Amino acid sequence: MLTLTPAAAAALSAARSQAGAPEGYGVRFSASDASPTEAARLNLDFVESPAPDDLVSEEGGLMAYVAPEVDGALGDAVVDVETDGQQSTLVVRPQPPDDGATT
Repeated sequence: MLTLTPAAAAALSAARSQAGAPEGYGVRFSASDASPTEAARLNLDFVESPAPDDLVSEEGGLMAYVAPEVDGALGDAVVDVETDGQQSTLVVRPQPPDDGATT
């Protein structure tokens, strides 16, 4: 399932505040409909609750709702933050491999 790093959760929580969405809202990852000539895009929306088939997780107090079509396309990817000088960008990366170590 698509997951968030703590940095991504913090950035999305800040974006939620800037968007004026209530603190209890979560972020929903879904795909836009693609036309025959372009690929689908990843949508992020701040919503009160998940859709019926969404997968649900929590990171840093932020609820994340993942639409089934996104989970199927991205699998075990992770959403992170990449910073370049003063600008931060959300990025989707493959999940790091599990080295099998236990703590």
